[in-house]
Amino acid sequence: MKGCFVRGLPFFFGAIACKIAKNELGHIRLGFSFGKKYLDKVVSRNRLRRVLAEPFSVSIQEGRSKAVDIVFFIVKKPQREELKNVASVAQSVVEYINK
Repeated sequence: MKGCFVRGLPFFFGAIACKIAKNELGHIRLGFSFGKKYLDKVVSRNRLRRVLAEPFSVSIQEGRSKAVDIVFFIVKKPQREELKNVASVAQSVVEYINK
């Protein structure tokens, strides 16, 4: 997982970004790096993690997931509008890796 930050392909979606790298494990792994600097409440960080992980769990249950490591992180303090569109960010990442 730690090699994902070094060799991963970056994608930026406003305040939220991710890096994607292939792995040899045969399944998908998700990582989240949300610091207190941008989201100060634990409730906010956990909700963001759950919303981002949901499309991947659906993809895994349907058997459409590939062997990749994905790490989501925050690059700036997100606005309310950006947090409302988090599900679409995760869905677009799922569609990209399933191509």
